Amino acid sequence: MLPFPILRVQAIDLRSQILDRSAQRDGRFVSVPFFLENGGIIRRQCTREAKIDPVRKEIRRLLGLRPGQHATNFRVEQWIGISTDEMIRMKLARDPWIINRWPLIERRMSRNDCLIWLKRHGYPEPPKSACIGCPYRSNQNWRDMKEHDPKSFEDAVQVDHALRLHGGARNMRKAEFMHRACRPLGSVNFDRSDTSDQLSFLDECDGVCGT
Repeated sequence: MLPFPILRVQAIDLRSQILDRSAQRDGRFVSVPFFLENGGIIRRQCTREAKIDPVRKEIRRLLGLRPGQHATNFRVEQWIGISTDEMIRMKLARDPWIINRWPLIERRMSRNDCLIWLKRHGYPEPPKSACIGCPYRSNQNWRDMKEHDPKSFEDAVQVDHALRLHGGARNMRKAEFMHRACRPLGSVNFDRSDTSDQLSFLDECDGVCGT
């Protein structure tokens, strides 16, 4: 039993939204940085709208703030669980009344240190945190998912296929793909060097995806 509550927030269902936009071709949707046929990448909105904004909204609710009310009289300390391997993701909070802290980095703990701690205390080894269909996954990430979590990989393959159904999303003149090779995810050979290894999601995510 923890001495504090654990709250889970969710503003949107990205998977359903991706499938709906591919079929309906109308209405607003949050863009995910999928790769475009013949070059280019879509502007990223998913981190802010699916992660940062919902957490910020819940913090404001806990403070009792009304919509539009300034939080100038509050100071919130926000702990983010990134390790020393990911120090490049350390960023100041966008709101001046929120102060970010990174307790694992303060304790000089790497991901491996965390795994050792978890094993010592009888906890299972957790996977790295990322959306199943995140296009910032590396070939190694995709290969590990395909080998060790085939159900999630098949889900990603289906959603990747749906991106190009019905002509794709509205206003998109080029086909979208989860993998930078711009081929259907299920046909990509993640062991081949000619797929041009993807950026790791750690290179781009705003430090809120976990460790």
